[in-house]
Amino acid sequence: MMLEHTLKTLNRAMAHRKLLCGSRTRCLTSLLLFFLMALQAHAQFFVTIKDQAITILFYVGADKQVVIPSQILGLPVTEIGDSAFANQDLTSISLPPTLITLGSYAFLANNFRRVTIPASLRSLGDQAFASCPQLEEIYFEGDAPQVGLDVFPENQPPTSLYYFPETAG
Repeated sequence: MMLEHTLKTLNRAMAHRKLLCGSRTRCLTSLLLFFLMALQAHAQFFVTIKDQAITILFYVGADKQVVIPSQILGLPVTEIGDSAFANQDLTSISLPPTLITLGSYAFLANNFRRVTIPASLRSLGDQAFASCPQLEEIYFEGDAPQVGLDVFPENQPPTSLYYFPETAG
């Protein structure tokens, strides 16, 4: 069942042109790595490696409460790509302290109530948390990151933002 879900997700991503590869070899290598990971450890993430760091391209798991690890394959997870977790009906997300960039539409249309943004985050993409009707609170552990356009639109009730003491909001 996991493999069937994984293949459907991969087909969906390719159809939406989210699988962007610099070359055919890189694309095939990424696909091979993805399938090896899925078979080895019930992988939940399709990833790419760039500059000795991991970018999560999209989520392929069935869990609705997701913990994103600090490392995958021994490399730090530093980026969540555009639309990586969009429309997954997630109820909980835990972001790693290694995260630097959160892409546009990364968590579009999910169902979590609260999110904590790690202090390491420097960039929050356009509409990263758009159409999350139950999202009530976002906590920033560090200074405010660079924020894209309409990061929290269409959230009702409006999302409240909180900053920890000693940080710049």
